[in-house]
Amino acid sequence: MKRGRYWARRVKHVADRIVAAALLVVLSPIMLMTALAVWAVLGRPILFRQTRPGYLGRPFTIVKFRTMSLAPPGSEDSASDGERLGRFGRFLRATSLDELPELINVVRGEMSLVGPRPLLMTYLKRYSAEQARRHEAQPGITGLAQVNGRNALGWERRFRFDLWYVDHWSLWLDCKILVLTLVQLLNPRGISAEGHATMPEFMGNDSVVPFRPFPRPPVGAMVRAPLKIAALGVGMAFSLAACVAVVDPYGVTHVATISGFNAQKTERTDGGGRIAKSLQLWLHDPQTLILGGSRTWTGIDPDDPAFAGGTAYNAAVRDATIDEVAAIGRFALVHAKPKRIFIGLEFSMFKADRADRRDFEDSGFDGDPMPVVLLRSLIGPQALKDSVQTVEHNVQGEYALDSADGYRWFPGEANYRRAFRNVLVSFLDDPGQAARVHYDRHGFIVLRQFLDQAAAAGVPVTLFTAPLHARQLETIRAVGLAPVRNQWLAELTSMVADVNAAHEAGASIRLFNFTGYNSLTTEDIPDPGDPETVMRWYWTPSTYKPTLGHLVIARLTGNAGAPADFGIQLTPAALPGVLAAEIGGHRAYLAHHPEEVRDIATAVAAHRAKLAI
Repeated sequence: MKRGRYWARRVKHVADRIVAAALLVVLSPIMLMTALAVWAVLGRPILFRQTRPGYLGRPFTIVKFRTMSLAPPGSEDSASDGERLGRFGRFLRATSLDELPELINVVRGEMSLVGPRPLLMTYLKRYSAEQARRHEAQPGITGLAQVNGRNALGWERRFRFDLWYVDHWSLWLDCKILVLTLVQLLNPRGISAEGHATMPEFMGNDSVVPFRPFPRPPVGAMVRAPLKIAALGVGMAFSLAACVAVVDPYGVTHVATISGFNAQKTERTDGGGRIAKSLQLWLHDPQTLILGGSRTWTGIDPDDPAFAGGTAYNAAVRDATIDEVAAIGRFALVHAKPKRIFIGLEFSMFKADRADRRDFEDSGFDGDPMPVVLLRSLIGPQALKDSVQTVEHNVQGEYALDSADGYRWFPGEANYRRAFRNVLVSFLDDPGQAARVHYDRHGFIVLRQFLDQAAAAGVPVTLFTAPLHARQLETIRAVGLAPVRNQWLAELTSMVADVNAAHEAGASIRLFNFTGYNSLTTEDIPDPGDPETVMRWYWTPSTYKPTLGHLVIARLTGNAGAPADFGIQLTPAALPGVLAAEIGGHRAYLAHHPEEVRDIATAVAAHRAKLAI
C-alpha cells in the first residue's frame, strides 16, 4: 500500500470512530424514540443482531433496529418476509432509522461509515474470486451501491459498484458518497427489489455489467441543488460540531470521557491556551484565580493544599504580556467573579515591543462574544485537527501535560547543567528574551487600571515576582539590566501603594518579591557528568518546580513552610533594604559559586564579540 494511501486509511479509521461517537450522542433522542416505537409496535427484542462478514470476511455481529415481526417457531420460509415487514418496518427502512445502531459497530471498529454493505455469511462460499474482493474494504453503513439504486439494483451491478469502490477508494470519494446519502434520505428510493421485502437471495454468478459510478441527476434535482447544498452545509457543520463536542479536545463540553479515546486532552493548550482558558472562565467560577505567564503556568499548582476548601484555576498562559494578563483579569472579574487573585509577574512581560499574542485574538479575552468563541471552538478547522490529534494521541497511549485546572506539567530534562546553559544562550541570542527589555509606561498603566477595577470590586489581589535562580540574576546583572530591573521593582512598589491609598475603603493589593538570593534560589546545579542528582526547586534558571511553587503559595497565603528569607512583601519603606540585601547576596554568591559567575561572564563576552563582528 502506498504511504499516502496508508495514512489516508488511518485518517478514515479515526474519523469514522469520532463521527460515529458524535452521532450516537447527537442522535440518541431519535434512537430512543425509535426504540420505544419498535417496542410498542413489534415488542421485544428491540434490536436485531446477526453475524455478518466484515473486513476480509471476518465475522462480526451487526446491530440494527428490528423491522420485522418474529417468524412463527420453526418457520424458515422467507416468502413471508413481506408480510412480516409491515408498514412500520417499511417506514423504518425508508428513513434508514433501522441502521442507526450500526454506529455502535463503527465505534467498535467493525464497520465504517462508507463501504460495501455487509451481506450474509452464507454468501461467502457463493462469491467468485472477483466478487469476494468486496471484503478488501471495511463494510459500511452506506456505500456506492446504496447511492446508485440501493436494493433496486441487481446483484451483478451491486457487486460491480462495490469492486469499483474497493479499487478507487479515497477520502474524497467517501465524502461524496456521504453527501449523496444525505440527499437520498430526502428522496428515498430503491428500498427493496421488485416483488421482495429487501432483495432476492444471492445464489452465485459471474456476470459483468457495465455501469456508471454516479447517476446523472434529473433537471428538477439540479434546480433544487443549491437549496440541498445549503442544507447539507448546515448539516455537515452541525455534524462537525457534534464530533468536536464528543472528543472535547479543550475539556469544555464534557459530553463523554472514554479512556483510550479522549480522556487525555493532549491538545488543550496547543495553540497557546487562551481560547480554552477563556471558555473555562466563562463556564466555571473558581474562587481563587491564578494569573501570569509561562513560569506561573508551570510553577503554581491549583491543587495545592493551601487552596483546599474552594476551587482554584490557573489562568496563566504561555509567553503572556502584561496587557494579556490584565485583559484576562478583567474578563474574570466580569464572568468568573473570583474571591481572590494571584498574579505572577515576570520582568519580560513589560517589554515595550513584545507582540507574541498567539491565540489571544480568537479568545474571549480580546472582547469576542463568548458564544462566538464557543462556536469557533466546535466548528473551526483547528478544532477538527485538534480532535483528530487528541484521538490519535489517546490511541497511542500519550498523556496530557495540561490538567483541567489550568496547570501544566513542565517536561524538564535530566541534564540540569545543559538546561541551564541552554537558557543562558537563549537569553542572550533571542530578541524576545529579557536581555533586551525596554519597557515603557504603558504596561504599568494597564496593570494599574486592572488593580483599580479589582479594588473597586472588593477582590484582593496579590502580586509576586517569579523566584528566579541566582544564576539568572547573575545573568541579568552581567548584561547590565540590574538597574532597569530595580527601577521596575520600584515602580511596581510605588504603584501598589498608590492603589491602596486611592481605595481606602477596601483595597487589598499586595506585592511580594521572590527574586533574590536566599537559601532556595541559590540551589547548587549538578555537574554536566552527574545524571543522578535531581534538583529540588528548579528545572531551569527561570523555570521553578511546583515544589518551590508550593512554598511561594505558602508565603502568599500566610501558611507555614517557607523559609524566612524567601518572599519579602514590598512596600516603599521596605524596598531599599530589599535591594541592599540583594547586593549582599550577589557578593556572597560570587564568593561561593565563582565558577557559575565566570561561566556567565564568558558567555556574555562571547555574545558581545559576536555582535561586534
